[in-house]
Amino acid sequence: AGTLYAGTGNDGKVFKIAGGAASLFYDAPELEAHALAVDKQGRVYVGTSPDGRVYLVDGNGAAKTFFDPEERYIWALD
Repeated sequence: AGTLYAGTGNDGKVFKIAGGAASLFYDAPELEAHALAVDKQGRVYVGTSPDGRVYLVDGNGAAKTFFDPEERYIWALD
């Protein structure tokens, strides 16, 4: 839909880039946001490290834990 999301390391932040402007979309409690995926409803899934959680973030940037595995690092989301 013309929106790009970028995750960061060492801050665990996800930025939303739309219309040529970037803004902070989500600030994860973990240090790294390695993996991002967007579903058909526009919700963003953020895979983090080093605590290995996946957060489900709605269009307003409100998040809840979606998956909390035993793994410490989430490197990719399909």
